[in-house]
Amino acid sequence: MRKTFVTCFALFCALSSLSQTATFQFLDDQSEKGMPDVNVYNHNQRVLVVSNENDLSIYYDGIPINISNHAHGQGYSDMHFIILEIIYGAGFYKDPHELRNGNFVVSEAARFKTKSSIDQNLVKLDVGDFGTQCGVIILNLTPKNNLFSKKNSESAYLAVEGNLNQSFSDSPQEFKKLSTLFRYFIQLKKTTLSRGTSYLTSSWNSSGQIPLGVVNNGSIDWYVVIYDTEGGNAFIKTKTRLKGSQAYENFLYHRKNDYKLDSNFTFFLNDSINGDMIDQREGRHMVGYRVKYKRFDKLKNILLKSEVGNGIKDEIAKTGLHKSYERATLGILDRHDVLETNTDVHIRKSIELNSRWTIIARTIIYSPIEQLSIYVGGRYVMRCPLIEDESVWADDYLMSDVNATCTFKNDIQLVLSIQNSLNEQWMEAVCYYTSRLENETEVLNDFYFTPGIPRSIKESISYSF
Repeated sequence: MRKTFVTCFALFCALSSLSQTATFQFLDDQSEKGMPDVNVYNHNQRVLVVSNENDLSIYYDGIPINISNHAHGQGYSDMHFIILEIIYGAGFYKDPHELRNGNFVVSEAARFKTKSSIDQNLVKLDVGDFGTQCGVIILNLTPKNNLFSKKNSESAYLAVEGNLNQSFSDSPQEFKKLSTLFRYFIQLKKTTLSRGTSYLTSSWNSSGQIPLGVVNNGSIDWYVVIYDTEGGNAFIKTKTRLKGSQAYENFLYHRKNDYKLDSNFTFFLNDSINGDMIDQREGRHMVGYRVKYKRFDKLKNILLKSEVGNGIKDEIAKTGLHKSYERATLGILDRHDVLETNTDVHIRKSIELNSRWTIIARTIIYSPIEQLSIYVGGRYVMRCPLIEDESVWADDYLMSDVNATCTFKNDIQLVLSIQNSLNEQWMEAVCYYTSRLENETEVLNDFYFTPGIPRSIKESISYSF
């Protein structure tokens, strides 16, 4: 099974390398049918979070998500604020050929887009294992295409998601999240004005990473927490998005991020009395502006596309690192004021002799009746080195998920999701470093990992009207 999957995956990579761009469209409810819930470390949530690497550039409605000089690493991307039901599609780009994708696109870039308008309201409720509860409400605020103006065509909607989860470890995680999005469009003669505002607040008690050696010698179970006072709060605000006409575009954005995280990676390595807990904080403003001129020409059956653009982005942040004990601050370890400016100018010319390669992400392997679709997907993560000399490696793993959707009368939808359907025991986040547990005299070089989610079943019901 694994060899077959690896062979297919290699063939997919070879074919996709023929093109720089792959577009995945999830139209209407296809985002729910085509994508199972995504696990993020041990959160077991319907969210998308990218690792702490700086080789993948992420955009959300044109707003950069990567954060420079972040406590989690350069280029960290946190996408907890995304509400999956309002995602319309995404574009994926190979290699750093697209200059507009910024300085974090070392290998790839992804641009997610939300729906510009909705035709129906939606109420949805999810319940599942480990105390999973999620509610989503999406309201169409312009059923008659008018909100503030009587002369011009308008569209607006509001989306709200609330999420609760206890996680599968022996220490309750108490995950809480509230995410909102408001989008507004108005047509003013030849100009289309677009505005969007989103907000996120979340908190949790993370179970942290545990040493593999202590699990192997039988001292603790796979899902037991050693140091259960980690946690953090995240607040993201995205404000004011302006967009001009198709030929001439102006794009202005502002993003605010407040962040606090209590962590202890090395336990009692440096402080045998109070432990090595640290408190990482930051307050950040990101302001950017981009202007583009686009031109489309056609010469017989040949399509010519020209684009000239300029962008500037400023990040202003106050960051701090504190020594703490059970989340109480003991002293300041480090503090910085960060000001970073990025600017770019790009010129793009394309000649299309025929249609480009396009990959459509829809995998439905069985459908006995028209209203029922069943998705079966596998996630494979290859082996990777954990230290620079590549003497220590993390194992690969293969996961399988099942997602069954049944629709009644086009307005009621039932979904059954099974994550890790084979109940594989796996490590979701794994590192290799030195630490020392409480009351230990020897320093340990060991694998430290976050246990991956066991088999998890979730039921969902939604009503569109």
